Amino acid sequence: MKFTYLILNLFTLIPVMIFSFDRKLRFHEKWKYTFPGILIVGSLFTIWDYYFTLNKIWYFNPAYVLDFRLFLMPVEEYLFFLFTPFACLFIYESINQYYRKDWLLKVAKPLTLFFLMLSIGIAISNIDKTYTAVNFSVLTIVLSITFLFAPNKILGQFWLAFFVHLIPFWIINGVLTSWPVIVYNNNENLNIRVGSIPLEDHAYSLILFLSNLCAYEWFKKEKP
Repeated sequence: MKFTYLILNLFTLIPVMIFSFDRKLRFHEKWKYTFPGILIVGSLFTIWDYYFTLNKIWYFNPAYVLDFRLFLMPVEEYLFFLFTPFACLFIYESINQYYRKDWLLKVAKPLTLFFLMLSIGIAISNIDKTYTAVNFSVLTIVLSITFLFAPNKILGQFWLAFFVHLIPFWIINGVLTSWPVIVYNNNENLNIRVGSIPLEDHAYSLILFLSNLCAYEWFKKEKP
């Protein structure tokens, strides 16, 4: 069904739009901080995805996407970079609002360092696999910056939100990769899957979430 990817995008967006107006959460009042960062980070990811599509690291199954394409990619991929970070930031703010305790505060830095070291190791040992090498190299950069400059409190809140976000991530990406809407060139990745989802997609999602969070927190600090 050609509307599959579009429906998945809407499935991501609609609950967030509805619950953004929750009286306690009031996430709609923070939209002015979310969208500038989403547009900036999304623009960078669009270039990344275009490169992967151009070089056949993956391709979009025409049976499950609309026919309209821009720079080789279906319009749904651009919507993905708007709706998914929006949903991730909603999860982040919801947890912070409803669960005030900083569950991961004490382990935030060690956890970041662990994933940083793991990312470096995977990137170096798989330099011949484009999807693996690029994902974990970029993740290394993002984790290094946040390890050095992000406050422990924000890091702890991020990791909790990231682990929670894995639940909808596995559902949505499970459909994307099992039908499949997105088809991967396994010569360019580790071919290690969580269900049907490549391991690299988890790094990709971590980069997308953390980059948008950094932008979001920066705009919250800078904008009145």
